[in-house]
Parts: sequence; C-alpha cells; structure tokens
Amino acid sequence: MIVDVNVGYDLIERVTVSCDSPDIAIDMTLGGDISIVQSDLAARVLNLENVQTIIYTVPGDCSSVTITQFPDGRPLNIQEGETVEIVTRIMSFVGGVDDRLAIRLNGISSSIYRIGSSGLLSGAILAGTAYMVGIYQPRFTMIGGEVVGTTNAYTNSSGTWGYTPQFYPFTTEGLNASQITSITIYSFSGKTSIPANAKIIIKIYRQ
Repeated sequence: MIVDVNVGYDLIERVTVSCDSPDIAIDMTLGGDISIVQSDLAARVLNLENVQTIIYTVPGDCSSVTITQFPDGRPLNIQEGETVEIVTRIMSFVGGVDDRLAIRLNGISSSIYRIGSSGLLSGAILAGTAYMVGIYQPRFTMIGGEVVGTTNAYTNSSGTWGYTPQFYPFTTEGLNASQITSITIYSFSGKTSIPANAKIIIKIYRQ
C-alpha cells in the first residue's frame, strides 16, 4: 500500500508499506534521519481501512433521519460480524416535551426489537425513560441475521442537574437479514422532532 508520511516542515515522504513483514523498520532520510516502525504504521493504516465513518448534520427539524449511503454515494452495507456504533446528542427536542430516540433497521417497523427486559417493540428505544436532553451511543453487531448489542445513554430533563445513565442490552428477534442497508433514527413518541444541526455519527467496524 502507498502511505503519505508527514515528516515535519511541511514535507511529505511517500512510502510503500508491505504488511507482510511487521517487524521490519523503514528508514527514510529527508533533511535528517527518521525511523518509522512499520508495524505501527501498518496497524494505523489497517485501522483506517477497517473503520468507516458517516457524519451527518440534520438539515432541518425532522421526526426521523434515515441513512442509506456513505457521503461518497456508496450504499450502506453492513455484513455478518460487523459492528455499528451510533453517537448523537440532542440538547432539546423540538416540541417542548420529553422524548427519546429510537432506531429501526432496514425500514422494519414490526415488533422485532427487544431492549432490556421489555417485550418486543416496533423500534429499539435508546433510553428507558423520556427526557428533554439525551446523549446516545448505541452499539451493535450483526450475527446470524440478527443484531446484538447495547444502548448507552445519558439523559437529563431540565439541563440543570446531573445526567442519568441508561444502559440496556439490545437485540432483534425476526430481523432475518443478510445485511443492513438502512438505519433510521427517530423520535420515539412521534410528538417531537430532532432539531436542525444535530450531528449523527455512525461508525462501522469492518472485519
């Protein structure tokens, strides 16, 4: 693989890195001796290749956001064994009432989502109780046509007291999918909206 390495003074040295020999060090001289350990460089490059990130800014108040592709137009395609992490922060739901976010996969709204000890729901709620403010970080892995993971939220009603942590196991029962091609994030009650300019970050950890 070809890697650009910044060696200081705005100079970049282009190096060909082979991942087959992780213990070999590459020495480059460009205005001085610089030693780069190949194993560290290869590990960083591999990490960049195996983690793909989508950063989405909500353009206007809306009740739901559906992600179906990467910014470059490539379709979303999450396979068996791959892990998804979603991070977003809602500082105040539009509508002036407490709410919570939920997610749906592949557009499925039938009751296949289980959170904690709940019965099957039409969406995976990301907090146990509705609040005005929420910081959400669910994470799940695709296995056997279903997903298994956890919800992780810090929530707050007034914004003047400490956040309440909410952490629950999360699974689907009946997704029966060979891949995930869409992720929908929405206000669970349907009475509020996700505010404009909210950021939604989706990280996909490939095998």
